Amino acid sequence: MNGASAPRRLDARSPAGSVRGLAGTTFSTADLVGLRPRAAGLSLDASLSSRASRSGVRVSRLRGRGMEYSESRIYLPGDDIRRIDWRVTARTGRPHTKLFHEERDRPVLFVVDLGDHMRFGTRGAFKSVVAAEAASLLAWTAAESGDRVGGLVLGNGLAAESRIMGGRRGALGLFRALAGAGIETDAQADGGGFEDALARALRVVRPGTLVVAISDFSRLRGSAERHLAKLSEHNDPLCVWVHDRLEAVPPPPACYPIGDGRRTATLDTRSGEVVHAVIQRFEEIETRITTACERTGARLVRIRCGDDVRRVLRRDLTGRLRRRRRRTR
Repeated sequence: MNGASAPRRLDARSPAGSVRGLAGTTFSTADLVGLRPRAAGLSLDASLSSRASRSGVRVSRLRGRGMEYSESRIYLPGDDIRRIDWRVTARTGRPHTKLFHEERDRPVLFVVDLGDHMRFGTRGAFKSVVAAEAASLLAWTAAESGDRVGGLVLGNGLAAESRIMGGRRGALGLFRALAGAGIETDAQADGGGFEDALARALRVVRPGTLVVAISDFSRLRGSAERHLAKLSEHNDPLCVWVHDRLEAVPPPPACYPIGDGRRTATLDTRSGEVVHAVIQRFEEIETRITTACERTGARLVRIRCGDDVRRVLRRDLTGRLRRRRRRTR
């Protein structure tokens, strides 16, 4: 049974723009908007793979090998034969190659899991609130960099979708989708939402998109892993794994009431079998997500309930970028 309430009472207040980030069990659109100052100093550039960096997904007015078609010209020695424009070649009788405008911005698609299994936490905030804060900070980071932002938000199924749009509009659309899905989830919805969302992402993203998946990945099944692998072929996946300490290390021996607002049960950590089962389940999830990221080349960021979300993102994303720059000087 998925426990969605914490062993101790959480502070349900989530002050917009709090210097300490969000807390408690719920959040609003205003709370996510208020996190904008905390995004200062963060960067998503380090999440780009070497493949994307070589393809030039950043601002450029020069014609090159990007994704947007510009025109065709006479084929010259050294041109990539894969870019030959066969229609113009057939019409003119002379080989022509296609030219492309390099992308002027980068689409960033968020896949955020706010299902019932995310409505759990024992320190600071529920996993769903931590996930929303991470998405908000990264969305503001993308918007401030001139990238376009959109999202797929899950309840127990695909709960909301925000179109990829430029700047503040894209970020606000994502925040409204997050806040709407975070109010309440439908217990009768399809539990395969994460797989469905990744499949939907495959259909809507264009090559070069940064896909940010935020979840506890407890529902990362084989098909979801395959979708993630497919996404990584032409895009850059970033996985943010949100979990609670209690999921990895059970509390001291005692009987703890747990529930999801509809059902209640008891977690008896006096039982060695129960403790072993809790630890084993967490280890299985950890193995599954780390292996999936290693296979697909996705970057993995780990955030626990109670962590300073901004500090973790800065350390694991921006910090890596700075270290790499120092080594190349």
